Amino acid sequence: MTAYDTAILADGPQSYWALAETSGTAAADTAGSNPLTYTGGFTLNAVGIGDGAGSVTLNGTTGYVRAASTSSPAITSADGPVTCEAWIYPSSIAGPAGVFAHGLSGWYLRVYQSKLDLLSANNADIGSSTTNLVTSAWNYVAFTKSGAAIHLYLNGVDVTGTMTNTTCTGDSSITLGANYVPNGEYLPAQLAKAAVYNKVLTPAQILAHYNARTGGSVATIADTRHIRTRAGGKGQ
Repeated sequence: MTAYDTAILADGPQSYWALAETSGTAAADTAGSNPLTYTGGFTLNAVGIGDGAGSVTLNGTTGYVRAASTSSPAITSADGPVTCEAWIYPSSIAGPAGVFAHGLSGWYLRVYQSKLDLLSANNADIGSSTTNLVTSAWNYVAFTKSGAAIHLYLNGVDVTGTMTNTTCTGDSSITLGANYVPNGEYLPAQLAKAAVYNKVLTPAQILAHYNARTGGSVATIADTRHIRTRAGGKGQ
């Protein structure tokens, strides 16, 4: 367990999937009892966010991570209070490509047209971020929801646009890296450090989680190391 993992667990997630396994198909939940399963095209032990642990690479065409059953004890209510967060290193940000999905009638956080895009039941659009993600770098993404009070975060900063159609009612299995179906909206990215909470984290906590990656001081160095390692033929 890394210092980053310890910082996240200190804030009490219902489930935390570090996605740092080196073998097998099981993604351990180190905070709760909701392990996920790596499915389709994936590669374990890719270069991680810079905390000393690895990540999983999803191939963008068949790869995703999901609970084996349809129940999801990690989430009490899709309508909130809830927080979800993850780190993604996308090779493409055009989308649509899923990051978190909570059943067919819950919420669905995806990358679409370079932004974070949140949808509700039956793919009704809730709203998008005001800031774009970037490729070839780690992006920390998060959202919080408590009824109609919704916030999107990118790299620790609130980037919430106009939010509408805000009701989410479903409770079902968590999917990482694709839509719930999945219906082709696969995420072409490395994915790490996904967590869900049955509460709304404060803006200060969100920023602290982003800064916990490297202690808040050497993020640029960490990105450079990542790129150099990939150029040397390792990590994927």
